[in-house]
Amino acid sequence: MSFRQDKLIILLDTGSSPLVRKTAAKQLADLTVKSFRAHRSHVQPENEDSQSGAEDGSGIKYHSSEE
Repeated sequence: MSFRQDKLIILLDTGSSPLVRKTAAKQLADLTVKSFRAHRSHVQPENEDSQSGAEDGSGIKYHSSEE
């Protein structure tokens, strides 16, 4: 977890007003969405064919660095 996330969680728990806690919650949500999208951009969509790749049943294709 990053330093920023730690601070936002503390603010969410101990913020001095509802507005501070709401702002911390929104910023945590924004970070979560950004992190999720960054992770999803590294996963190849299921419908794309690939010569090198294996699936484990989850729909996620794993690629080796060897070609």
